Amino acid sequence: MQQALELAQKGRGLVLPNPLVGCVVVKNNQIVGKGYHQKFGEAHAEVNALQDAGSQARGATLYVTLEPCCHTGKTPPCTNEILQCGIKKVVIACSDPNPLVSGKGIKQLIAAGIEVVSGVLQDEACHLNRVFNKFIRSRKPYITLKIAQTLDGKIADINHKSKWISGELSRECVHRMRFESGAVLVGAGTVFADNPRLTVRTFHISEQPWRIVIDPKLIAPLNSLVFADELKHRTLVLISKDQSQKAKAEKLVRNGVKIVVCDQTATGHFDLNKLLDKLGEMGLAHILVEGGQKIFSSFFKQKCIDELQIFIAPKLFGQGLSSLQVPGWTADSPCILENTSWNKMGNDLLFTGYFQQT
Repeated sequence: MQQALELAQKGRGLVLPNPLVGCVVVKNNQIVGKGYHQKFGEAHAEVNALQDAGSQARGATLYVTLEPCCHTGKTPPCTNEILQCGIKKVVIACSDPNPLVSGKGIKQLIAAGIEVVSGVLQDEACHLNRVFNKFIRSRKPYITLKIAQTLDGKIADINHKSKWISGELSRECVHRMRFESGAVLVGAGTVFADNPRLTVRTFHISEQPWRIVIDPKLIAPLNSLVFADELKHRTLVLISKDQSQKAKAEKLVRNGVKIVVCDQTATGHFDLNKLLDKLGEMGLAHILVEGGQKIFSSFFKQKCIDELQIFIAPKLFGQGLSSLQVPGWTADSPCILENTSWNKMGNDLLFTGYFQQT
């Protein structure tokens, strides 16, 4: 099962909104077939592993990180393939939260006389598919919030300069995070100040991530790279209703940028939960939030974060722009994260923590 989990990782950035799944076929204590879900819309892990095993699949044991599907979607049911190949035993890491499957796949296999064991490395498998699990249950995208800051918590200096706070290895990691999430979100202030491209540039990919700009009043310049480069058709701008008919919005649409009109609260801000509902309806399962301070703080205030990644550089600005401005936290009642870890990224440190999903 550990090998199946490692195989599943190869699908990162390629299968969303589908889950990451790996599969290993074993016969006479020897691995005779391996496979993983390689790309959205293509064959599932079980099918690839069974094809790799060929005739040796008959009488073998199949290890898979997620309950085999039993419905027809973009591909036929994996349970049918398992039955046709003569597998005698199926070992599953965790059940599928998709209501179209959710225990039905296991029941179908048992009804056909196949021995089924479930729960092997279940925690690891659930963590692997934390993005899919949230999306399939809530239809909201999983939110990873990424901050690059100094040791004293600054994301820009007193002159609002921030390039580059983190080191090269950290920046390469961020490009990988953009690829794996498939969507990058920033506020209009970041577009205005930094004019970022928000693309993956450290390695070749077939399709760049969606670029999402929260810009209620459409203050970002029309010649910003995210609105004017060759990837402008991969840009979503979230605007308020009172801007939807303005000439600037109409020009963006003519240029190929996609506009999403969102409701504002009484205070003039977006309700992020409703906004995320809209993005989920568009099929966006994972969003990497990259800035800036107002956006970070809003996501914290409205409790819309699942995972926090903070790159901390060995630098001190003394003065400058802090990463967060969130009222209400105190020494007696701080914001606490779970399952935290620290990793060395060159001279930087990467902190990872998770918020409890409800």
